[in-house]
Parts: sequence; structure tokens; C-alpha cells
Amino acid sequence: MTGASEGYLAAHLEEALAEDGRVAEPGLHVQVVGNRVVVSGTVSDPERKQAVVAVLEGLVGARELVDLTDVAGAGPPPEERV
Repeated sequence: MTGASEGYLAAHLEEALAEDGRVAEPGLHVQVVGNRVVVSGTVSDPERKQAVVAVLEGLVGARELVDLTDVAGAGPPPEERV
């Protein structure tokens, strides 16, 4: 995957997270590097954190998904591989 197509995929995934009613968090950042998709940022509650993973799992295919999101008011998250 080229840098341009990785950037396009990242933008598409960020848009999907912002528009999905279960997540609706426009401040999340997605980075695609090769076969790895990393999502980071802050969500308002644990349910939205779970929804982030659910939405991305349906879109990233066989790529490795790394969830680095944290919940507002919670401590720093451990790296979670999904």
C-alpha cells in the first residue's frame, strides 16, 4: 500500500468513526502503516471505546488493529491489540 492510499484509508476510517452514531467522536486519529491500523484519541465513555473497535473491525479487513484510545477521565490506556 502506498503512502497516498494509506492516507486515503486513514481519512476514510476517521470519517466512519465521526459519522457512526455509536462513536460520533470527530477527534479520533487513525494512522495506517502497511498492514497496521492504529487509532488514538479520547472518547467520552467505555461504550464508545468498544464501539470504535467494532466499527473499525468491520472496515480494516485482515489488517492488524491497535486501539490506543482512552476514556475521558480515565488513566492512560495500555496498548490493546485487537
